[in-house]
Amino acid sequence: MLLAFTLSFLAMVYLTVVQIMPNWMANFMMGTATLDNGEFLLMSKPSQAIVVTSALMLSMFACLYLWLIVFMLSYNSETTVNNLARTPDPKSLSYRVMQKFLPLLKRIQAQTKRASSNTAAAVVSTPRNSSQTSSFGSRISSFGSQTSSFGSRTASRLISDFTSIEGTYHRYYDAVLDFPKLIFQTMSLSGYLSKGFPLPIIFFYVLPLGFNWLISFYRFQRNKPDPMLVVARVFYLFDLFFAVFAPIVMLLYSYYNFNMDRANFATREETLTPGSFDRIARLFADPIQVQMAKTSLANLQITGGEYILVKCFLNLLGIYKWKKVIAHLILANRSRREEKGGAKAHAHPHSRVHTIVGGIVFIFCGVGIAIYTALALSTSITNCSPYYHCPVYSYRWEWGQKSTCPCIVFIDRELAPKTYNEWINAPNVTDPLSALASNGYLQTVQIINRALPELPEALRQCKTLKDLILIYTKTRRFPEWTKELHTYSTCTSKTIFSIQVCSICRQIFSPKCTAYDSFARVGRQV
Repeated sequence: MLLAFTLSFLAMVYLTVVQIMPNWMANFMMGTATLDNGEFLLMSKPSQAIVVTSALMLSMFACLYLWLIVFMLSYNSETTVNNLARTPDPKSLSYRVMQKFLPLLKRIQAQTKRASSNTAAAVVSTPRNSSQTSSFGSRISSFGSQTSSFGSRTASRLISDFTSIEGTYHRYYDAVLDFPKLIFQTMSLSGYLSKGFPLPIIFFYVLPLGFNWLISFYRFQRNKPDPMLVVARVFYLFDLFFAVFAPIVMLLYSYYNFNMDRANFATREETLTPGSFDRIARLFADPIQVQMAKTSLANLQITGGEYILVKCFLNLLGIYKWKKVIAHLILANRSRREEKGGAKAHAHPHSRVHTIVGGIVFIFCGVGIAIYTALALSTSITNCSPYYHCPVYSYRWEWGQKSTCPCIVFIDRELAPKTYNEWINAPNVTDPLSALASNGYLQTVQIINRALPELPEALRQCKTLKDLILIYTKTRRFPEWTKELHTYSTCTSKTIFSIQVCSICRQIFSPKCTAYDSFARVGRQV
């Protein structure tokens, strides 16, 4: 646990730096600071408000993980133990919220008692003799005497039975907190699939996610005591992976799979004249590796308010649960030292109906995620395999709709034509580009030494197109509808026979952009 919290703290510090200096961090990680004037990956720049908010949020989480480390190391402190053993505050927000749900809690309690009335598990009203439950019972008793929201000690005890880790009905409380968290983790998997992450990364993510759903069901149906919270700690370690480490795994995968012949490129820079597209390192490198590195680094950035909310929810929920686990272990450790060999804990009552419903929800969701992932992977691979122009595509499966290739990156280039005729009479790529753009998912188009007289109408549907690179493509003009596209990050254009294509950048994209005869780059608007 201590190692996990330390790594989480370092990860939050790293993510904070990424928000503030994304381009510097990208160059530092990939070793590309000397390439393309430090703009090799062309990282997007969110609004200043998003950057400040996300940096402050991640800094706060870093401090909270550091606080968990200090809290965990203070298990022998008398002050810590006394604070944890203190009677709960009846005016606290958590207690007042639970009061609102008290009728529902009573209904669950009644159903559980009826289901277990004929079994030995019906021990809800049995006095607690263990060292741990006696200490907590005394706290509950004193708390009940001070608070009378519903006029009795029973209400206080019932709330504690649901919210306390050692509570009789705590598994219901766990399920309420686990389900939305698992939904958010599943949404992250959907994002990985839609962005076309490499298959090893998807498998590395989907397997723990499915296991997480199954562990949630196991915890829900389990009625045996777990005083050391072994199952809970394993489960929460998976949560740390999804909340903190999953984006960094993709970055490490990209880092170890990024290879560029820097010596060969340095020779090009020394021998070729300025203005030649062969001096652009981003075009010389493997486009798939470049796209992978850019996607992994962009995945670390917080670019929208909804992402801030998801990140905040997952981390706060994880920190809250770890705090409760550590507090329980500290009090249990003190109880074991004060009363050697206390009475053994009792099994918790359990409703068969609730177990069946929990199984339907958790198991079906876990299996459903595996089935959807398999269908999305197989469908997209089958539909995109005929198109060698599409090295990166989204993994999607839509019920009842015609399946086509959801291409994200279109690349068709020949960096070194072997003959003059091959250069002049280059193959026309209008039809394959039109076919792959019809879904509207294209984000990158890179065409070099291929004929593209005019952008196809289907490209108009690609509202998220960010990179448009056309070099020696015989493109004579851009249609008027290109003004509708506002997400461009780069526009690189050069054509043969001195056709001045680059001048259209000023008309189409932004009055702030600059254009050159051989290389035009549009100012970022992403």
